[in-house]
Amino acid sequence: MTAEVQLKLVVHQKLQQVRGDSKEELILHPASIPGLEAGKVVEISHPDLDFARLLLLVSPGSLRDDQKCDIISVETTLVETFHLRNQVWAHVSVRLVDPADVALDSVELLFRDHYLNRSDMWRLKLSLVGKVLHHKKSVEFCSQTVRCQVFEMWSQGDRVACGLVTPDTKVVFRSATSMFHLYIQMSEEMWDFDVYGDLYFEKAVNGFLSDLFNNWKRNNTNHEVTITLFSRLFYKASSINEFPEYMQENVQQDFRNMFYEDFYRVAVQNERYDDWTPVLSTIRHQFMGYRESLLNFHRDRAPPGAPPPPRAVLSSAAQGNFLEVLNISMNVFEKHYLHRSLERTGQMCVVVSPGVGVYQVERELNNLTKQRIIDYGVGIDLVCVGEQPLHAVPLLRFHNKGLAETQDYYLPHTWINLSFYSSNKRVGYSEFVPRIKVPPGAPKTAVSRVQSVIPRGRPPTSEHAIPSSVYDYDAHDAEVFKKPDTFKQSTMTLQRLPQRKRTVTTSQVKTSRRADSVVSSPIHEQVYSSSASGFVTPARSSPLVQSPSSASGGELLSSSFGSVFAGSDRSDGSANVRRLSFDDSDVNRSPPRPATSAVSACDLSLSRGTGTHRPGRALFNPFDPSNIVVKHTSNRRRWTHIFPKGPKGVLFQQHHYANARGLDVGGKDAPRVSSDQAMGSPSLSFLWGASSTGEQEWSAHITTGVDWKSLTTPACLPITTDYFPDERSLQKDYFLFEYSILPDDVGGCAEDVGGAHRQLTTREVFTEMVSQRLCQGFQLVVPSVKVTAAAPAVGRAVFAQRAVQEQREEYLLSIGRIFHRVLLCGSAINVTHYRPRHPYPVKRHRYRYRAQCHHHPSYVLCQAELSTDRPESYNWNFLDNYVCTKGGVDFQLTPSLKYWRCRFLLVPSLPACRDPSHPAGAAPDHRTVVDNFIKFISAVTFALNRFKRHQPTTARPQIRERLPSNRMDQRSRARSGSSVSKAGIRPAVPTASNSAEDVSTGTCGGPPSSGTLLTRTAPPTEVSEALRSPDTGLPFLTRCVHGGLPEFTFIAADLVQWVYQHVAGLSSEAEAVAYCKELWNAGLILHASRDAKKPFMNGFCLFCLTSPADGPQLSSAAHQEQFSDYWLEVESQFSWPPPAPVGSRLFSPALPPDDAHGVSEMRRGALSLDVSSKSDRAEWGEISYESSFRPDRAYQFCINWLVGTGSLISDLVVGWQRRAHNFGLRLFPVPAVMCPGDQGDIDPLRIAVPVPIALDQLRRPGRPLFDGFDPATWPERLLLLQTAILEQFSFVRVRGPRPEPPYQFVHSHGHCFVQILEPEFGEDGDPVKADLQWLNNSLMSRRWRVGDDSADRLMAELTAFCRNDDDRLVLFWRQAHTEALLQQPTPPP
Repeated sequence: MTAEVQLKLVVHQKLQQVRGDSKEELILHPASIPGLEAGKVVEISHPDLDFARLLLLVSPGSLRDDQKCDIISVETTLVETFHLRNQVWAHVSVRLVDPADVALDSVELLFRDHYLNRSDMWRLKLSLVGKVLHHKKSVEFCSQTVRCQVFEMWSQGDRVACGLVTPDTKVVFRSATSMFHLYIQMSEEMWDFDVYGDLYFEKAVNGFLSDLFNNWKRNNTNHEVTITLFSRLFYKASSINEFPEYMQENVQQDFRNMFYEDFYRVAVQNERYDDWTPVLSTIRHQFMGYRESLLNFHRDRAPPGAPPPPRAVLSSAAQGNFLEVLNISMNVFEKHYLHRSLERTGQMCVVVSPGVGVYQVERELNNLTKQRIIDYGVGIDLVCVGEQPLHAVPLLRFHNKGLAETQDYYLPHTWINLSFYSSNKRVGYSEFVPRIKVPPGAPKTAVSRVQSVIPRGRPPTSEHAIPSSVYDYDAHDAEVFKKPDTFKQSTMTLQRLPQRKRTVTTSQVKTSRRADSVVSSPIHEQVYSSSASGFVTPARSSPLVQSPSSASGGELLSSSFGSVFAGSDRSDGSANVRRLSFDDSDVNRSPPRPATSAVSACDLSLSRGTGTHRPGRALFNPFDPSNIVVKHTSNRRRWTHIFPKGPKGVLFQQHHYANARGLDVGGKDAPRVSSDQAMGSPSLSFLWGASSTGEQEWSAHITTGVDWKSLTTPACLPITTDYFPDERSLQKDYFLFEYSILPDDVGGCAEDVGGAHRQLTTREVFTEMVSQRLCQGFQLVVPSVKVTAAAPAVGRAVFAQRAVQEQREEYLLSIGRIFHRVLLCGSAINVTHYRPRHPYPVKRHRYRYRAQCHHHPSYVLCQAELSTDRPESYNWNFLDNYVCTKGGVDFQLTPSLKYWRCRFLLVPSLPACRDPSHPAGAAPDHRTVVDNFIKFISAVTFALNRFKRHQPTTARPQIRERLPSNRMDQRSRARSGSSVSKAGIRPAVPTASNSAEDVSTGTCGGPPSSGTLLTRTAPPTEVSEALRSPDTGLPFLTRCVHGGLPEFTFIAADLVQWVYQHVAGLSSEAEAVAYCKELWNAGLILHASRDAKKPFMNGFCLFCLTSPADGPQLSSAAHQEQFSDYWLEVESQFSWPPPAPVGSRLFSPALPPDDAHGVSEMRRGALSLDVSSKSDRAEWGEISYESSFRPDRAYQFCINWLVGTGSLISDLVVGWQRRAHNFGLRLFPVPAVMCPGDQGDIDPLRIAVPVPIALDQLRRPGRPLFDGFDPATWPERLLLLQTAILEQFSFVRVRGPRPEPPYQFVHSHGHCFVQILEPEFGEDGDPVKADLQWLNNSLMSRRWRVGDDSADRLMAELTAFCRNDDDRLVLFWRQAHTEALLQQPTPPP
């Protein structure tokens, strides 16, 4: 730090640099401040200004010799942000500061309309190290393709306006465009009144949701939101036989033997609105009659003559389907890589409940839910509109199977962020804020009866004491919550043993404090674990943690968590030792638990008896959980780095407010926890069990508000954590697997297309291996610790490593109980996997429910599978080799790698016709669509070909972008047998004068005006000479492209066009294609891959001319495979003249043959993801595309990648979209599973809306629908009817992997899908039901939409048409019949 210098302040505008990513914010003379040099941090302040001081980093461009020594120039926006505008041309204080004094502890970055994976976040964080950030500063990365804004910064326990980013700074990423699932629990409390006289529903909707939507609008968020109302319905029945037969298969039974059903009502699904206020009216409208519709659901739909169902009642909030709701969202979130949206990042699940945060759940379902949420890194927020209770919440209550009288409690603070919403209403005469809902008064008769039994002033003999009785309740509570006095022996082990209990050693807790000093008293003594699990069990002297003294050693205190030994001493003599035992189920799921008042990694579950207190079981007091401490695990520390640090250096939640007693929610009353203590070392202090951060003490005096920051801009899973097990735990509890990657030994293929390419360096491979682990949910363990290699153990694979005397660099990563160590040592990369000896078992749960989506008339019975995943089974060795070889032949993308994929459809631009009786414009003909598609696919292929695994040393000129697009029916040509039909060639129109225009416009020369044509019997030498002619021959790609392709390479569509124009006797394109196949059979042409077995195909396929004298030089199989990988080839399946319209074929006497091209065949090719070289790393992927194109079908392709930046992929696809628009096509994204019911459907609440077709309106009375036609053709004619209706509304069929139904269609604007299922037929074969199923495209955002066409409006018009409103369906039926009659041939006279 230097002395302050007075300099005159001036302002300047931003200086745009060459690439636009370097802007000087500070300009001053090098001699203005003593010791000034590049890299220093300058502080600017003014004594009269009451605002934060401005910090700026001195860059080499900031030092200008032409600047005056007494002047400092600051960018104008910074001057206004820090309120220095009035100080311009005035003197300000400037000095150099120590970087350690201005270092940031954490910084939050806000971004929107981007997809950032965790690898991008890590790379962005590394780029910020050493830079000074200020509030609302724009942060750019990857050549301005990624833009973020500084949202909040913390340093030394306070929020600051600017600071320096250091390697230790935690960077939190918050998204303004995330996938947001909002659930509203419609339990019986929603119809109750709160303390201020409002319905809880009004408090939730008019209060909380209204404020939430206002915050979204104020912060300019653009979340993809799904709002669902859910309820659980109980039936008053004692046996399943009391239900009607149609209900017995669907009704479920809980642990209390109560029958129930779960209902979900989707109000809004995958929508993005600027203003969400109108949605409140939609929710209010659904509230009207909601309860009555559920209670009478089965009664209103009971079949005639069926017995009535049992009486139904809504469940309370505590008995609701809370965990099931979370798992429904997990089914969607866990498959986020399947249909990756390039415009949003983050996943959020919010449950709005009228309860107080207490729920009755099943233990197995809770374990499954907790594991899924923690592993997937999904944010869960629970917002309660009820009054905050005086005990710790959220609180889950388990029921122990087989022990009907016992229940366990569990505090899920690790994976649930709790908020309480309170209205602003206050009673005028009081400022009291109630924390509980006052129960209704008891009947006077009951009170008098109790008083007659229990005399006043006498201690009650049971627990049914009335409040007015004189009784020492404190003594009673102390007796209930004290430690049990029964003992038994156990042994210390972490292995699977047949005993029920497990034990682990920990230090003894002193017992010298009173229970009434627990809340605010400091810790008297900290205790540490001597086990290998790396956790500590500090405790306070309280009746809840005091152990009764024992005269003899080795006695064990029995508890619900295990047993506590007393009396034995530690080997070092530092403290007494006692042992704790654990249940077998706890050992299977996590390392050992502490005793009684300490719990597992992320839970606080203790047992209590619901009836009379049972000796030998300790109770958990939820009203005073401050003494509960937990062991340190990676699960508990998974989300802690999103919380800021308070003045004492402990993490705290900002929506926990201070209280009247003065308790500091920022952690001022808690001891400081250093970073070294958070690495699983024996010096770790403790973690509070009832706190989400683990470092913030719980107290009943703390008021929990609403975490608006989390609900408005959800935080992404942090990329860093601070827990790693110690050496002893790694040796005893984990298997070790090791392998080495040697990037220098990976060489390119000797026979590669395009020459040698740049191989990734060892450091690039090392960095990418770390990035891939971050993308799969791992977190970097910071600060780094050295892990000593343990002795070989069972299951450990040891590989030889190179002894290189070079600098070593390593990263430690963790996810759950899995840890990776990636070490760079010279030219070798050593990878060590630490897998638990006893992994989590795979849990599966079949869940049945009823759901109703928007526009659906009723609830539909659904079923979903809730299951966990096994991160241990991920094949990291295969992925590391994939990165090292850049996706070589032996290491291709497989579904088990969970790679990201984006699916797109390409359709012709069709008019959005909604009234078939008044067609809106003519659709483009098939020939134009084919020509436009070849133009588009050629541009995509050339972009694809730019990525070469082996690039040539010299730059290759750009090849031409277009193929022939001239119409074949526009040329004048001589027919076979005419006077100008002779052997040889005739001159064509263009030569060198317009050759450049032909290349740019895609023509092969205009129509011939004079000369001669080739005959079909011309010898091969003459045909070859004509094709090679520089004036009238083919446009060869090899004229502009050198390397990778044979000489005289051309595109098959060009040859077909050329043959049709220059060969006499050809009357159709099919004949031209047949002639080209004759040339291939004669050996005149060959596929460009030198594969003689590949036949000729029309379309964008590469072929070359061969010399009959020399013969073709065939290539190897490896070369052919690489060629197909580098060059995208698509066959065009097009026949001229085009087939008749579908409507006219409906009544054709002879139906056309079966659609042979209805099944799609997919191919794969390599794809360059960074075409403009904007990234700081090599990025590649692959494209999966259909091998053929039909103008009457949608063309689909999918981009798959593991190593890629989402913003660059988005820019690449947007460029393709613009090209498609220029060629008269439309490109838009679609989900990997377009319609539900397909194999692999992942959204349990995505339900198709039926659109029935009024077949009875088309059927003549007493006659079949297709009367007069062969009954065997009725199913196919019905499909033609459905297809004709959809084509009238501009729907295009999508080819599927199978020719049988369901048949899928997509609208030409891309905002909706329709599928045709298997129809229902009567006994006589006449169709009785033929419904269409409608779904919206959830991936269609503003970027992809065309015009203001609304999917809801289109659905309403299609429904009205199929319903035969205004006789529109009947009119269409008659028009189709008339067209069929007109197209029938006239019989000869």
